[in-house]
Amino acid sequence: MTASSARRTNGHRARAAHRQEAFPHDRPLRHGRVASEPAPDVRDHPRAPFPAWLRWAVTLFVAVFVATHASYGNLVNLLWLSDVALLGALFALWRCDRLVASMMLLGVVLLDGVAWTLDFLVGGLTGWHPLAATRYMFDPNVPALVRGLSLFHLWLPALLLFMVRRLGYDRRALAAQTALTWTLLALSFAATTPGRNLNWVLGPGHVQTAVPAWLYLLAEMAVFPLVLYLPVHLVLRRQRW
Repeated sequence: MTASSARRTNGHRARAAHRQEAFPHDRPLRHGRVASEPAPDVRDHPRAPFPAWLRWAVTLFVAVFVATHASYGNLVNLLWLSDVALLGALFALWRCDRLVASMMLLGVVLLDGVAWTLDFLVGGLTGWHPLAATRYMFDPNVPALVRGLSLFHLWLPALLLFMVRRLGYDRRALAAQTALTWTLLALSFAATTPGRNLNWVLGPGHVQTAVPAWLYLLAEMAVFPLVLYLPVHLVLRRQRW
């Protein structure tokens, strides 16, 4: 190769290298994206995946919900797993947080979407509450506003399912939700009274005396992830949203 040919070849290579730096999208594609680019994140999308009216509606509801509990001196009730899921849903709506949305969905699909709803509907139709979870909804001694706000148990699972369909399911949710649940159960055990029985840490619907309280708490900590969360997790991880 002559000296002039070598100079021309080096010039072409230099111009090509400069073009690659100036136009990175000319790099080879991998799975439909530029190889060097990270996977897109919904939080970087120019348009939020949730409409503003929805975010503000849930924000207003949560504000009234918390203010009402505070006015009745019931802020400790926010330790209920369903109440935490409501607060988590609000956070995920504004932050477009896939992990938090997935965690909250795991926490309510069977607890609220099936158990609470079934107990409420059967109790309303027959007066019998198979799970004794929604008797307070028909107790005239409980303020009507408190009972009305508690109807969030009916629509929260649908809201979170909609959110996860938009954001995608995060497979880390099972471990994260289990850790959160164990923390809330421990706090509930420390803060509750027999009259409140937060998260049923003292017994299913009422205080149990069949086994020591600590043993019942450990059993409950095992039931939540294995019986209530794992089946939902296995279904959600197979979805292609």
